[in-house]
Amino acid sequence: MANKKLREYFWIWGHRTNCLYKSYGIERQSNVSPVEGVKYLGATNLILDVMDEPNDGNLELQLAKDIPNVAWSLLEVAEHPEHVTELIEYSKKYKNITRGVFDDFLCPANVKTIYSDYPPEMLARYRKMLHEAGLEMWMVLYTANIKDIDIDILRTYIAEFDGISLWFWNEQEVLDSYDEHVNLFLDLTKGKKRMIGCYLYDFGSNKEAT
Repeated sequence: MANKKLREYFWIWGHRTNCLYKSYGIERQSNVSPVEGVKYLGATNLILDVMDEPNDGNLELQLAKDIPNVAWSLLEVAEHPEHVTELIEYSKKYKNITRGVFDDFLCPANVKTIYSDYPPEMLARYRKMLHEAGLEMWMVLYTANIKDIDIDILRTYIAEFDGISLWFWNEQEVLDSYDEHVNLFLDLTKGKKRMIGCYLYDFGSNKEAT
């Protein structure tokens, strides 16, 4: 670890190219793939989130085969447990896959992947399956979740994951209350692996970040 470079700690979150075009005020198309974004920004790790589009990950994973570490988003798993086994099968073919990530997991507005559909024992079963395949299980936590969800419920779900990634949906919130939210996050996630997300676009305000 002593010789690990700073860039090796950074993960870039990538969607399929242009999948958010015409959403959140995004009016310009892009030609940049998630893999190209990782290389452009000088990072070495990639989280691939294909959202709810038709999901055959072989194309993205083949393009990402030279990225040292890749994570794959897990969506709608309560209804489609096969997504966990799909990820495990992908990891047999693409050895650089190291984790599965439950995106938007604690967001009540996301009815497709809402925590109330996932009893802790279900998550424990998925975690066991992923661990047996050599993969970690992570989840995304937004600052709004810390405010809106009962703290005991938060702790119950956080306990089932190996790592937690914290995100600020609104840029202004970063400016106004970064330390407050990060301190709460650190308290909630003792003993867990952690990441703090930094958007390059202000999705909460539908505009480019400053």
